[in-house]
Amino acid sequence: MSALLEHRDAIGMIIAALFLLCCHPLKAAAPEWILSGLLFCMAASNTLFEVEIGGPLLWRKADMGHLAVDSLAMCSLVVVALYANREYPLWMAGAQLITLTAHLFRVGMPDISAFAYAAMAMFPSYVQLVAMAIGLTRHAMRRHHWGPYRSWRHPDDLGPFFRGAGPDAQRG
Repeated sequence: MSALLEHRDAIGMIIAALFLLCCHPLKAAAPEWILSGLLFCMAASNTLFEVEIGGPLLWRKADMGHLAVDSLAMCSLVVVALYANREYPLWMAGAQLITLTAHLFRVGMPDISAFAYAAMAMFPSYVQLVAMAIGLTRHAMRRHHWGPYRSWRHPDDLGPFFRGAGPDAQRG
């Protein structure tokens, strides 16, 4: 178990890379590409950050490198979750919220147990991987059964800024 926790970023990067490879044969749409790419970038940036810095960058016992990566990921996940015509991005954004809350809680209360902090910061990434796997599977099944469908919510619901923002926005 400790080996799994020790190499979680490398394992996450490998799994996210597999999701990226799976997107092509499924003819996945934009949300799937964006989310699998985001998972890969999160794992890669966490790994690169730790290699370049030589370990965690701590402030009040909270890992600031992971906080920065998780904050950017949270913003990206919320945008995709709000506009995608899918449910699983909402689960991924919810899991990311737990991770971000763990970092903020650790900054506010540095005396919290290291195990509790690690569990709150790491476990949601596994939930995200499971949600992504289920989402890709359901997308493939729906596409096979019903054919192509909109990737994003209806353009009229999104407002004038998003109208005409790409090929998916033009579909009815």
